[in-house]
Amino acid sequence: PPPDVLTVGVAHLPPYIITKDVDEVSGYFVEVFEGIADRAGLTYQYQEVPLQDYLRGPNAAGVDIIPASPTDEKTLHSMDFSTLIHRETISIAFSAEDDRTSISAADLVGLRIGLVDTSNTREFARVAGIKDSVLYEGLKDLFDALEAGEVDGLFAPTATLKAQLKGRGLDKEFQVSDQPILTFDAAVGLRPGLGVMRDQLDIVIP
Repeated sequence: PPPDVLTVGVAHLPPYIITKDVDEVSGYFVEVFEGIADRAGLTYQYQEVPLQDYLRGPNAAGVDIIPASPTDEKTLHSMDFSTLIHRETISIAFSAEDDRTSISAADLVGLRIGLVDTSNTREFARVAGIKDSVLYEGLKDLFDALEAGEVDGLFAPTATLKAQLKGRGLDKEFQVSDQPILTFDAAVGLRPGLGVMRDQLDIVIP
């Protein structure tokens, strides 16, 4: 039978999961998970796990649940999933003088592509096939680099690119590709044997 108190694995994966200690866990995925888990009436406790184990799923991490996992071919057979809780598109921002409105990973060969230096962004870039990346500490440094001509384009969530370019008055100089270069779907990941818990979550996921 499922345990009375579920162990939820977390790893430092900003901005999605931010772990200062197990008593102070925050981030977008944590907020979403807590909202649906509380509505589903689940009792849970957090346990910090190594990032690589988190990415491999609950079994590898030695926990019952992880708040959110990519639902891709690598993970579909290693855990059970709730209904999707998040979809995010990742795009490229590049010069508006470029005649193309859409761009693929193959088009980026030889170009300097800036991205924020976080483990999840680096992994997304690897999956997208971006080879020549330039890493920056945060969004300010990233967009400063674009404006200064240090990079040829940026790799970031589509909504972030559009909002930052507009806010900086750069939306005439740079465009965001019409088609995302990567789509990231995420759902709550559960170890096998927690089908009842999965069903309780699915009932309350919007």
